[in-house]
Amino acid sequence: LVGQPVHLKRDFFLANASRARSEQFINLREVSTRFRLPPGEYVVVPSTFEPNKEGDFVLRFFSEKKAGTQELDDQVQAILPDEQVLSEEEIDENFKALFRQLAGEDMEISVRELRTILNRIISKHKDLRTKGFSLESCRSMVNLMDRDGNGKLGLVEFNILWNRIRNYLSIFRKFDLDKSGSMSAYEMRMA
Repeated sequence: LVGQPVHLKRDFFLANASRARSEQFINLREVSTRFRLPPGEYVVVPSTFEPNKEGDFVLRFFSEKKAGTQELDDQVQAILPDEQVLSEEEIDENFKALFRQLAGEDMEISVRELRTILNRIISKHKDLRTKGFSLESCRSMVNLMDRDGNGKLGLVEFNILWNRIRNYLSIFRKFDLDKSGSMSAYEMRMA
């Protein structure tokens, strides 16, 4: 297994007996165990009391000679579809009317306006467990989408952001497996 990025399947554990395991498998904040093992290659499998729950894991070992370690983990990556950027003329008239209503006379959405808009929308989604969008998260979104550098979102910029948020919400709902309104580390990894 050394140097091979692999996902260990059930067959591996059926074919290879456990060399050592924690005596206590209980729901405590901290479980500590000491082992004395002969020289060799070992796979350490951390676990939590409840399946698919996130937890911290610390491994400390002592050896007579220099020993090497390597983390075996799945590579996390996202394959995103190409984002369609529309010109003002291509944007739906209903969306334009909504934007005019939200943006006001200046026809641009500021950080504070964005926070108000998103928090009003998110409050209507009772399946989401959130305290809403902070001013800082809205500032980050505006900075990300603001192509002309004026600190506000125009029609096209807001349209792109709006489509991204709708896409992220769709992904969230698909992978919130327990329908808790929030994502565990396991669900986030699957998404």
